[in-house]
Amino acid sequence: MFLLQPVRDGGKIPVGADILEFQSFYDQLLGSAIDEEAFPPAFHQRYRITACLCETDDKRVYLVARRTDGVVFILKGTTPQRGDSAAREAELLLALDHPGIPKAVETFAWQGWDYLVRQYFEGRTLDDLVAHSGPLPAGEVLRIGGEVAGILRCLHELPEPLIHRDIKPQNLIRTPEGAVRLIDFGIARKYNREFSRDTVYLGSFGYAPPEQFGFTQTDPRTDIYAIGGLLYFLATGKQKEYMSDLGAVSPRSLRRIVTRCTRLDAANRYPDARRLQAALRRAGQRLRLLPALRRYGLAAALTLVLAASSATRHRSSSALPKP
Repeated sequence: MFLLQPVRDGGKIPVGADILEFQSFYDQLLGSAIDEEAFPPAFHQRYRITACLCETDDKRVYLVARRTDGVVFILKGTTPQRGDSAAREAELLLALDHPGIPKAVETFAWQGWDYLVRQYFEGRTLDDLVAHSGPLPAGEVLRIGGEVAGILRCLHELPEPLIHRDIKPQNLIRTPEGAVRLIDFGIARKYNREFSRDTVYLGSFGYAPPEQFGFTQTDPRTDIYAIGGLLYFLATGKQKEYMSDLGAVSPRSLRRIVTRCTRLDAANRYPDARRLQAALRRAGQRLRLLPALRRYGLAAALTLVLAASSATRHRSSSALPKP
């Protein structure tokens, strides 16, 4: 933690040249606090560290700017002993291509540390968003859930399904445009049909199902459980526990989705992200049709529901591979 002197001159915030002077002072302060020998000279030639986001004995996360054009990236460093290895995350990100997933820019090792430079997403984490604004409207909860399910389809539908294993509000960013981005693939793993359980037990309480702590092997339904915990948090502002009362989740269609996602027995959850995404889409459509039901009556609303359902089935069938 750095302690800066209080602003003088009647508490006025410096402007103009004073801002540039303060920025220069901050850069010098940050630079003096960071061990330059912790990174290879080639790194310092390409990047400038602009902020320290996290620093422990075995993990470092910085905000860095590329010197040639000022583009901002995330720099993550870990020791080999950590479960959320930067080297492992880099290997996984290099094989993925989705706008909701950060791209790995480069990797390097130095003095016993593994480093990853990855794409930076502007925006706020869902955890920060709910902390400042409170629970989100049901329509926004369903929309965000649908976007997350779409990202998971990219992971789960690979020839070797990739299980993220750490879906939680802190690892999801909503951009200024409203898009959702998933970060932190440090404990993700590929599904192996020959294993009976995971070799490393990692996860976040409230979002990790029982199998993530050694009962059975994690599979795509593990991430389905985590989405249920995420939906619960976005709708209530509270972290879900295994026996949480779901009565606070509204409307009923959203509550049914959360209930099915968070079944303790994986066999009773949605079988895959595609079907979960379809359920979220249908619930969102029904929610948007409620005003029409109140205004025009049941018959008109049913007509709209049938039309929307037909369009959804058409999109789903069009997305299936042709024989």
